[in-house]
Amino acid sequence: MGVFVAGGSEARRYDFDGSLVWTRQVGHLPYAVAMGVASGLDGIYVVGFYSFVQKLDFNGNLIWSSQFGGLEGSHAESVSVDSTGVYVAGGSDFASRQSIGIVEKFDHSGNEIWTRQIHAIGFSTVMSGISVGPKGVYVVGGNTCPAHIRCDPSPESGSFMKAFDHNGNEQWTRPVDGGRVSVGPAGLYVWSYSSVQKLDLNGNPVWTVASGPPGTFSMALSADSSGVFVVGLRYDVLPFGAFVEHLNSDGTETWSIFFGTSPATGVSVSPRGIFVAGLAFIAKVCASPSCLHS
Repeated sequence: MGVFVAGGSEARRYDFDGSLVWTRQVGHLPYAVAMGVASGLDGIYVVGFYSFVQKLDFNGNLIWSSQFGGLEGSHAESVSVDSTGVYVAGGSDFASRQSIGIVEKFDHSGNEIWTRQIHAIGFSTVMSGISVGPKGVYVVGGNTCPAHIRCDPSPESGSFMKAFDHNGNEQWTRPVDGGRVSVGPAGLYVWSYSSVQKLDLNGNPVWTVASGPPGTFSMALSADSSGVFVVGLRYDVLPFGAFVEHLNSDGTETWSIFFGTSPATGVSVSPRGIFVAGLAFIAKVCASPSCLHS
């Protein structure tokens, strides 16, 4: 159907040659900020601030709009879709209290199926990334000190991943270093600014490697059967630029390329190509700079 991106108060569809097909307003103005987008078999799903989950058909028509979280200041940060449902991760921004991480499942008609709240006493918790696979749903987040509050050292502080089955039953929790996750056939890949970590589907660490070539830091990743694609900011030149790196399933870099004058903030892989989005561009890339289209 094409390539879908979302940011600010807009969602856009491009064809596979990079031509703009349509632009639509999403969320609830004046405070709409789209944070995540995912494509399903019957439409696209956009989530964001404050507290919205919306489905559009492939022509950009709004099909339904649902509320996320159900708590004060709830906001959705990431969405993942498969045949079993629509899975959304985020948190609740309390002005003067500790925030709570939220994971919610909707059916494809926008009905809430289940909600799970995640919280460690004394910390603020936000779930920042989610990815669904054949065996379950994987969500990453972190526990941090609430604003203006001192936290005592605790093993519960820092980033972690939780696995749920499709019915919302928790399977396991593991400490990780990262804020995004992508499910591939060979395991789970977790991103941080400086590393990529692979775990098997039971949450056991497989490897951790530095992410990105020297002079870069990473901002997103997407897995497929060949391994994982990592994108982000190149900062060792002026003007700054974007990079794409491919790691195979063993964590070895097979190639990387640099392009553009602004960072890459998102990546999606399909049989039609590797599609990268940034602050001011969308691009189709491959292993050779000669085939880059933006």
